[in-house]
Amino acid sequence: MSLQVVAGIRFGEPRVPLVSAVTGGVADAVVLGDPGYWVEQALGTVRFHDVVRYLHERGVAGFVEIGPDRVLSSVVHDGGAQVWAASLAERDDAGARRLLAGLAEAWAHGASVEWTRLIPSGRRVVLPTYPFQHRRYWASCGAMGRGSAGHPLLESVVRLAEDAGWVLSGRVSAATSPWLADHAVSGTVLVPGAALAELVLHAGDRAGLPAIGEITFEQPLVLNGGPVDLQVSVEGGQAAVFSRTGEQWARHATATLADPAGTVEGLDGQWPPAGAQALPVGDLYDVMAGRGYEYGPMFRGLQAAWRLGEDLYAEVELPADDAQDGFAIHPALLDAALHVLITAAEDGQEVRLPFAWRDVRLLATGASALRVRLSPAGSDAFSLLAVDGEGQPVVSAAAMVSRPADASQLAGPSTGAGLLSLEWAPLSLGSALEQAWVREITFEQPLGSQRRPGRVCRYRSRAARRPCLRTGEQWARHATATLADPADGGRSGRAVAPGRSPGPPCRRSLRRHGRSRI
Repeated sequence: MSLQVVAGIRFGEPRVPLVSAVTGGVADAVVLGDPGYWVEQALGTVRFHDVVRYLHERGVAGFVEIGPDRVLSSVVHDGGAQVWAASLAERDDAGARRLLAGLAEAWAHGASVEWTRLIPSGRRVVLPTYPFQHRRYWASCGAMGRGSAGHPLLESVVRLAEDAGWVLSGRVSAATSPWLADHAVSGTVLVPGAALAELVLHAGDRAGLPAIGEITFEQPLVLNGGPVDLQVSVEGGQAAVFSRTGEQWARHATATLADPAGTVEGLDGQWPPAGAQALPVGDLYDVMAGRGYEYGPMFRGLQAAWRLGEDLYAEVELPADDAQDGFAIHPALLDAALHVLITAAEDGQEVRLPFAWRDVRLLATGASALRVRLSPAGSDAFSLLAVDGEGQPVVSAAAMVSRPADASQLAGPSTGAGLLSLEWAPLSLGSALEQAWVREITFEQPLGSQRRPGRVCRYRSRAARRPCLRTGEQWARHATATLADPADGGRSGRAVAPGRSPGPPCRRSLRRHGRSRI
């Protein structure tokens, strides 16, 4: 009956070569014109796998499924062949959107699509070969010339005009960085000196000076519970770390940056060294707590310690659940490398804090465990060499000096207005002339000469204020002002202003006004 029905149908020659799921090969007009072929197509076994293999063997890499669902696209892969499949219709989505999405998918895989038939009046746009770069057009940190500092404790970085240096800033607290609460001394949470040194190393690396020639810790950075503004400045080869809880900035460390020369040798041979005497560390942190070092889990990294002559050896590691967390070297790990000094101290009743470190080099990043050697390097000083499990150097210091802590320094800075405050002074309306505040100002080029929006920066040096504008990567200076001393005896100031016509700027005297200051 089926053969009789098909026999009444007239068949034409296919325009596109057809690989048949009945024969497993290319079906020509003779095969397709046979009514028996179509009966077999309806009742016989579908040899889809043979069709796919036939096409794979002839270099076909792409398949487009016309419909009515995506049931075959997932089975065109054969033995790991590098092929792709795109679907033009789905059971619940067979409209124009699905058709265009399928064509776009095929085109992305390299198929040729005549898009001009779909959009005759359109034109082709060349796409970049890299991921799209987003650019924001509203106010943000980037609009102020700031960039990401790339550090867990720092949020932004600004490069000052005229290569005057760098300023990295952020905000730190025990709430945002809970691990800092584990570093308490005599009941006060302190940012460890190792963290200040790591901040300076990070800032110096950005400025092209990746080592510390010498760093001096001037006063502890206390966390009283609230957030603390943090700032690291780099100018030339000098760096400093500041904090602020109210209106007054406090300096905690100053450092000389360096570009290290030479290499640092690692620790080869047996570990621990032969003949080293083990030191007890089982109840170390309970003993340290009785002395004033009230360290939490994050800062209890000392695992083992030994003594060999005057040298001390130790193994330290971060807790298993805590990652490196984006630091070049985690401050808790570097701080733990010094705990063996407390263990071996003969007189351990006084609390000691870092005072000065010299020739500090970071040789590898990302360490979570260290092997440490501490050797005498002068009065109250030890040299540090910390290596990884294979003996390769990670961090070193030529000398690390500590001093007894002053309990009064652990109270923390005041959160009030500080030593300076703003007060209103009465202004006389009489004829008395006030002194000028600007002795001379030179306008070097008009600010409006820039053809596109720029970023303005006002930088003040010791003797002059220089407004600058940046439209791209280059800063341009537009004016230079020499500031006057209010107590200079009231001598007349001078100003430099741009002329009305091209040429050198003209000069004119500043006029004094009874109620204005320039």
